[in-house]
Amino acid sequence: MNRNPVSLAQEATQGKREQKKLDKIRRIKQAAAELFAKKGFDAATTHDIARRARVGKGTLFLYARDKRDLVFLIFNDEIRRISNTAFAQAKPDMPLLEQLVSVGAAIYKGFSRNVPLSRILLAELFFYRGKLAKEFYADRQRVMEGYERLLSEAQSSGKLRSEVDPKPAAKHTFILISGALRIWLGDEKPTLTQGVADLRELLGISLRGLSTTSVALGPIGTSPRAAGDDRRRKEQSESARRDTSHRTARQRQVGTKKAV
Repeated sequence: MNRNPVSLAQEATQGKREQKKLDKIRRIKQAAAELFAKKGFDAATTHDIARRARVGKGTLFLYARDKRDLVFLIFNDEIRRISNTAFAQAKPDMPLLEQLVSVGAAIYKGFSRNVPLSRILLAELFFYRGKLAKEFYADRQRVMEGYERLLSEAQSSGKLRSEVDPKPAAKHTFILISGALRIWLGDEKPTLTQGVADLRELLGISLRGLSTTSVALGPIGTSPRAAGDDRRRKEQSESARRDTSHRTARQRQVGTKKAV
């Protein structure tokens, strides 16, 4: 069946427009990355970036409202690639610790490719609400779901205690690895080997737990309020027991005096 020549021409035109759009985005990302690395985030201006990318400032602001948006424009696709690569390193036959370390090591490696830009990203991501926020937070959620999947699988195979809820445990793991990444990138000259070694130690502490018994935490799965209620009931019971003991002692004393 022959295609309509008009339709073919329209598709070709749309294809060229999309290609031009992608080329502009590529140039903007490259220009922003180069100037941020060269001048620093604060010194680089949107005017400089637009000029280097060979686009007007109006075109630049179509894709990024400000420099903070530009950071995420640069990194969003890269973050997705890093996380996909990272979780592919965790093999089913690995112990849980090794799975988490392998994921963390791949994340460290990805961020180590451009340390100055990685530092800028981590400095700017708190409370981000820009043009690319929805995409960024969706990627972050996928990472936490990746940790939750690993923990759920570990629980199913007996590597994780049955009373542990994988969802908050995944959030805990995300916070631990993200925080360790920040500390590592804050070093003057971060080395991958030392960073991964430190991460392994932190994850090991997390998986082992800090207490030899449940005394430090209260019963597993008990909320702080419920634990407090239990403690108050125990104190009340102990107080009632002492009162009963004192009454019994007084009654015995009275009985002894009457007998005398």
